[in-house]
Amino acid sequence: GHMWEGVPTLLLTTTGRRSGQTRTTPLIYGRDGDRYVIVASRGGRSDHPAWYLHLRDDPEVEVQVKDERFRARARDAEGRAKAAETSTL
Repeated sequence: GHMWEGVPTLLLTTTGRRSGQTRTTPLIYGRDGDRYVIVASRGGRSDHPAWYLHLRDDPEVEVQVKDERFRARARDAEGRAKAAETSTL
């Protein structure tokens, strides 16, 4: 499923920073041109979600949007977007 409660959702597969095991997390996303944008937020909590910590240590990820799967390199947003703690793929 691509839509979850009316919002677009992708599957992000990261590598666990301690275990080395792959982890897949469904995330709501937006678009910025040809890039996918995900927000590393835990509902407004001050700590980062585990998937963000994984990709911060190993930014090589796999992304699935609908039936399309591809490898990507995640990076933190810069400038004004950085203030919102946004990551782009």
